[in-house]
Amino acid sequence: MTHLFIALVLAFSSAPPPDLAEGNLPVSREARIKESVSPNEFSVYAVGIAGGPKKYRETAALIDARKAAVYYLLYSGSDPILNGESEKMRFKPLEQGFFEVQNIAKYIVNESPDFSQRVAIDKKTRLKVEKIFTVNTGRLKEDLVTLAVLEATRSIAADIGYPNIMVMPEVAAGQDPVAKMNNDPVASQGAAVIESYLTAKDYDVILPQQSSVLSGLTDQTALLTGIADDPQYRLALTIGSDVYLTYRIDVAPRVLGSTTVRKASATVRAFETSTARLLGTETGYSQERTDPDQVVVEEALKDAVDKVLARIDSYWKDDRTRGVQYRVIVKVAGEFDRDATGRFTMLISDYLMNNCANSKENILSAKTLDFLVWAKLDQYDRSRKLADAMVKSFNGLFKGGELSQVNVNRKMILLELKKL
Repeated sequence: MTHLFIALVLAFSSAPPPDLAEGNLPVSREARIKESVSPNEFSVYAVGIAGGPKKYRETAALIDARKAAVYYLLYSGSDPILNGESEKMRFKPLEQGFFEVQNIAKYIVNESPDFSQRVAIDKKTRLKVEKIFTVNTGRLKEDLVTLAVLEATRSIAADIGYPNIMVMPEVAAGQDPVAKMNNDPVASQGAAVIESYLTAKDYDVILPQQSSVLSGLTDQTALLTGIADDPQYRLALTIGSDVYLTYRIDVAPRVLGSTTVRKASATVRAFETSTARLLGTETGYSQERTDPDQVVVEEALKDAVDKVLARIDSYWKDDRTRGVQYRVIVKVAGEFDRDATGRFTMLISDYLMNNCANSKENILSAKTLDFLVWAKLDQYDRSRKLADAMVKSFNGLFKGGELSQVNVNRKMILLELKKL
């Protein structure tokens, strides 16, 4: 009678297997990422374990594997969906209900027809299986927002806007990343793949090769010489992206019998534009295929870019809590005596320290003043507001020179001090 009851439960309600140690949570919790299928789907190898009556173990182990796939994406890996302690604490009271079988089924888009592993363990009292599952992480995150576990992207965007992201190929010192995108088909395809992936996730993407700002960059870039020697950083800082991504693609062909197969690897790095600080670096790989280069390149890039997006999200949220981050650079034109140099350095430094949430002095010399500032959201939510306030305050106090704006964009305020 007991066995019949268990069979009915598994058949009609797909209830969890009876040997679960923690209610509805999976026994196994063992999984690994196979690939990023799309901006909102991941393919995962997941393991399920079940005991109980031998006749029903396979069904119960499969249920456990489905739960393990979702559990892994929520809690494990380098970039779990619940990546902060506050998010985990909000989810904890909802955890048991969330891992009910019927709820987990909503997120499993597809699963492989065959087991990649099926073996008896614990003296054949339990069964361990492994399958490939495709999980809809987009729907998973949406439900967590509805449950107030995650904060909605639009609420963050309402405060500080969506982050502007620029995508450029990795180049050597002295090379032009825009020229490489225009002249190298693989680099051009790489930019297109990443840009498409980002726009599908609602990021604002800047196209450097199409930016109208490029026509006037020569003079502005000259003023940055010695401050931003990395060509990708200089371009991103001048145009005004919040974050810039660089990528490197390698395709390795080899002959297998009479067939040429290819495998691609792609390294994607995310940098904070204000400082060129590395936010994250990930490498993605394609399967070895007989397909042309374009297919394996796209597969490898999608695998890499999704992994760095969590770093960008963390940066974006941090910007809101600390204040909006700007790079403030003052280039000094003309010769000032030592006393005048000391006065204008003190005036600018004191203004930023007293009127911003935080400030950091990078360079203070007779020719260059370079600051990193975190501006108060309620006061300087736009870089131009801070630039206007600095010019007005400085020119009202300093009589030996005039401060003027050279270029102001989303992340950089470039000013020039001329001697009167």
